[in-house]
Amino acid sequence: VCEYDVLGGLRDKPVEVVRAETNDILIPADAELVIEGEIRPGEKTDEGPFGEFTGFTHGRNISPIFRVHCITHRKNPIIPFCVEGTKWYDGAGGAVFGMGSGWSEYVADLGINVYDCWPANNIDAAGGLIPCYIDALTPDEPLRFAHATWSYKATFAGMMSLIICDANVDPTDTRDAFEAFGLNCDPRQQIFITDKDTCNYNLVFFTEAEDRFKYKGASRVAYDATVKFKPWADNIRT
Repeated sequence: VCEYDVLGGLRDKPVEVVRAETNDILIPADAELVIEGEIRPGEKTDEGPFGEFTGFTHGRNISPIFRVHCITHRKNPIIPFCVEGTKWYDGAGGAVFGMGSGWSEYVADLGINVYDCWPANNIDAAGGLIPCYIDALTPDEPLRFAHATWSYKATFAGMMSLIICDANVDPTDTRDAFEAFGLNCDPRQQIFITDKDTCNYNLVFFTEAEDRFKYKGASRVAYDATVKFKPWADNIRT
């Protein structure tokens, strides 16, 4: 499938393209910045350490070398790159929104009535802590929802921690999610922690470096902050 065909379908109009300066690849005509070059098979070198969005630095990697042949850009281009070494920034939670459509369909196909997910914009939420909102149909649905989320292809390596709220909690105001967590989550039985058997990745700095780069040894946690089906809930509702 041609990516430009997909983009044109989403935009409801064709994507204008031009040929690159140094090769025959077609690129968007209105691109802010274009870096052309080549990656030669087997050519690698040390990379790093350098700062990450988490505010920490990870160890050195062996990465492919990209040989730059040409750089073109618009006048005063807008460059929306990650600002290394900082925490929350405009794009930190972008991946959450991008994967939301496929993820919600996947969860819905399992019979779970998911309402929304929203990155917690007062902390680093790029896969860190994600408030989610469901309309549970059974008492075990928050746990089923957590396992479904951690098994989806676009979320299994991220979404380390979930706050699972009722659908009537405002997803656009994460203060409501934290309020639900503080008032409704019983630490004796409503915190679900996996064994150290889930996918890891190299930016999870609180795990061992050897495990991070082998993508193993991570855990996930879900906080059930829902009220629905809780035996004590009817006693306090007014």
